Amino acid sequence: MVMSGNNQSFIDAFAHLHACFEILHRIKTKGEYVLVFIDHRKIQFWFMKLARQKFGLEHIDHINSDTSIQKRQVIVRRSSDALSKMLAS
Repeated sequence: MVMSGNNQSFIDAFAHLHACFEILHRIKTKGEYVLVFIDHRKIQFWFMKLARQKFGLEHIDHINSDTSIQKRQVIVRRSSDALSKMLAS
């Protein structure tokens, strides 16, 4: 499975991926926070690439078995801070 050409066509080709991006769009519209769990490492990176392009994001944090404890702590702290700001609004 190779991503090429139109990313929307790639998303639309897989019903579960299409549904996921519809849900993510609703979450973004509400200004809410989301965690996505993906089992397969290759799909993690494909998904992150699609999400960055679809939603105009510069960066998406990810944690997997290769993530050092220190980096995990930084990511969790950053996520907690963002969630606290969102809840305070």
